[in-house]
Amino acid sequence: MLTPLSSPHPRPPIERRKNLDTRINTALKAGKRKPKRRTKDDGEDLDPAADAEVAELRSAMLNAADDDVLSNEDRKPALAKLRLLPRVVDGLQKQHWQQSIFDSNLLEAVRRFLEPLPDKSLPALNIQRELFKGLEKLSPAIDTISLKMSGLGKVVIFYSRNRRVEPDLRRRADRLIEAWSRPILKRSASYRAMEIPKAAAPYLPSTARLLDSQSQAASQSQGQIDQSRRNVHIPQPVAGGFKVAPRSLVGAGSGGEGEAGDASLRAANLGRERLNAFKRKVREAKR
Repeated sequence: MLTPLSSPHPRPPIERRKNLDTRINTALKAGKRKPKRRTKDDGEDLDPAADAEVAELRSAMLNAADDDVLSNEDRKPALAKLRLLPRVVDGLQKQHWQQSIFDSNLLEAVRRFLEPLPDKSLPALNIQRELFKGLEKLSPAIDTISLKMSGLGKVVIFYSRNRRVEPDLRRRADRLIEAWSRPILKRSASYRAMEIPKAAAPYLPSTARLLDSQSQAASQSQGQIDQSRRNVHIPQPVAGGFKVAPRSLVGAGSGGEGEAGDASLRAANLGRERLNAFKRKVREAKR
């Protein structure tokens, strides 16, 4: 009696090799497919379980926020959010919960945790620190739709502008706002890709005539300067932040940039020579 593993006519080596190549190619193609959804040992899909757990956490967070509001109105300690905080932090750190967090609008509950209480006091400092850390980790995946549905952006803007907030938390809020507004304003995160606006240069006469007239005026007024005032004015550095990059006005009425630079250098040298000649005449007159 023949068994399934035996055959009265064994396959030739060429056919077995083709069969092996086909199985290898099939395995390689299967490796390029998207990973399957994670399942438990009994085959149950984990994503519905994550959705249910996130929805339960969201409900608990909203209830805790409501309890703290009532306690604050009754002038009692608001401790419900603090008791639930470890569970919230643990949930925000779970990678496989990320999509469920956005789908279940858990960010709305995060907003409720960060909102000021009825007496305009801020939530506990531990709540602020832990939630902002969690938001920074989720920030690359948070999209505009999730922000609009949760209303989280307004609260983060409030933290970036409120002077009662710690400086470190204000900086974190500023970074979140910058990251969230970049897709809306179509700005790149790369500094090299940034386009810095420049001020337009008004029309000016040619560089040579302009600098020549300036040097003549300086030479004429040099003799009128009081000798006791020399070396009195100390130039002070000017430190400022500019949103528009200044455009060089040198050579605005002349030809190319190279020609303007040469004319500027010649005019500066001419003015320096005239000033030195004037100083020599003054020294000779004093002798």
